[in-house]
Amino acid sequence: YTQIAAVSLIDNAVIDMVPLNDEAVTFAKSLNVKIQGINHSLKREDLLKHMSEVDIVSYVTLSECSPMLPLESMEMGIPCVCGNNHHYFINSELENYVIVKNEDNPIEIKKQILKCLENKDKVIKLYQEFRKNNLQSSNQDVKKFLEM
Repeated sequence: YTQIAAVSLIDNAVIDMVPLNDEAVTFAKSLNVKIQGINHSLKREDLLKHMSEVDIVSYVTLSECSPMLPLESMEMGIPCVCGNNHHYFINSELENYVIVKNEDNPIEIKKQILKCLENKDKVIKLYQEFRKNNLQSSNQDVKKFLEM
């Protein structure tokens, strides 16, 4: 609901939610923000395809530690604004564009969404650099583990 409230503060925004539920629709309507989506869960590949058709993904969650969704979204070239409940982008320039420090603050979420959208090409470029470095680091970690 905080993310819906955040998007309601952005002119002409449309929320595309999966899975869409009646409570979210009611709340969005009370804030005069357009909401659409699919009212059931999707298979992973269908969800990824659906996400690839939006401008930005918002996954500001308090409940999931190290979520895969931000990485999956970025892999498809779609920026993802997320909470600070994972380590992915710590101490990188990318952190400044995609991480929301206070997941309960719709104004902060809105600002981060707009900042991320305004810098979409830079965000995706920074993600590609992160991806390359992360892959190298992960491969080294696996190698060290296997040598134990």
